[in-house]
Amino acid sequence: MDSWTEDRPFKDRFLELFKIARNKHATVADLAIKLQEEVQWNIEWSRPPNTDFEWLQWSGLLKELNKIKSLTGKDRWGWVNEKWDEFLVAGVKELINKQSVTEQEDRWIHWNSWVPAKIIYFTWRVGIGRIPAKKELRRRGVLLDNYICSRCRIMEETTEHLINECMGAVSVWKRIIGWMKLPATADISSCKKTLAYADDLKGSVEWKKIIKVIMQATMWHLWKARNEKEFSGITRSEDNTVDDIKTDTFLWLKSRSKLKDLVWERWEDFNIRDIVK
Repeated sequence: MDSWTEDRPFKDRFLELFKIARNKHATVADLAIKLQEEVQWNIEWSRPPNTDFEWLQWSGLLKELNKIKSLTGKDRWGWVNEKWDEFLVAGVKELINKQSVTEQEDRWIHWNSWVPAKIIYFTWRVGIGRIPAKKELRRRGVLLDNYICSRCRIMEETTEHLINECMGAVSVWKRIIGWMKLPATADISSCKKTLAYADDLKGSVEWKKIIKVIMQATMWHLWKARNEKEFSGITRSEDNTVDDIKTDTFLWLKSRSKLKDLVWERWEDFNIRDIVK
């Protein structure tokens, strides 16, 4: 059974109610009063909910609680798949294959030989929503202290929030878009839309490939900045992140492309039109 603090914890989803709940380790079964034809919910408060936001959360909590079905009979262990069966290794394999099928079917058209393989793989995972952002971890049953973005501390951490929507990410994207001298209206609302925007730009294949190198590097460095904040408590500034993006992309292009005339002084200003086919 769920509790305030266990799987997909109510404490994070209904934080204001958690603060005023007396028993912060109560399970759903502890809260339930089973009547003949219905289940009522008995939550002890240190004080009753008394703000509009608390009442809004109470309404949401009741909605979630009322989705729960009460079962009769003895508790028993079971293999949780579509039905309560005995545990079989073949069943695990079948379940994994079902969960992976969407990844296998997603066709990724943004492979780029000028980008290191691990970053290409990472941006593919971003595009299909399979990086270990907190919301994705929660969906997979991983318990965390909270599911809020560690950089803005406002929104739930999803893949698109981390890479495209967080205030810090948006600030980095604006600087990168400005540096590449692209219109400020560039669509960076998701990984796929960002890379599709690069494909739709006017210019040669080589030019578009350079733009996508930079965009994929931006996604990678936003993820690195997130991890530094999450695991080491280091807050990397937007300017520092942009500098790292410029440095890495310059080195990648020098070593992986045929742009041998590329020099750092011109790259800093993104003055490269005459050396691109």
